[in-house]
Amino acid sequence: SGTYTDTVINPNGCDSIITLNLIINKSLSGYDSVNTCFEYIWPVNSEKYTTSGTFTETIVSSIGCDSIVHLILEMENINFLAPNSFTPNQDEHNEIFKLVADEKIQGFQFQIFNRWGEELFYTNDLEKGWDGTHQGSFVQHGVYVWKVKYLCENKINTKIGIVTLVN
Repeated sequence: SGTYTDTVINPNGCDSIITLNLIINKSLSGYDSVNTCFEYIWPVNSEKYTTSGTFTETIVSSIGCDSIVHLILEMENINFLAPNSFTPNQDEHNEIFKLVADEKIQGFQFQIFNRWGEELFYTNDLEKGWDGTHQGSFVQHGVYVWKVKYLCENKINTKIGIVTLVN
């Protein structure tokens, strides 16, 4: 920024004094840091983001000044590790079917269903698993459906899978 003057002489020998009042406004830079479980719509550009990353947008004001804004987005995709089979045959190996989550879960609900949709097992404790019984008796060898529900940002998320019980 500053005031600059220069004298210009044209081919006929006439001179002119040119004065430039230059104001350089500072560019601004800002950061938005967001953790979310679902897609995120960034108010800066109204775009929808579904993956983690750092995104940059340049904003130009009504008087032509620019600012650079960065979005640091972390998608909290909670993964569950679930074996595809277990053997509750009382040999002390692989007796319990249990989900393992890579993060702390809020509002956790875990259910096991038979092929007719009857609920065989329910817990809201991530540390507990299914021992292959229903009403005190071992169930038959077969494929069973598991369903887990959990809260993320006050929204219910559901994941479903299958497990084979081998006697």
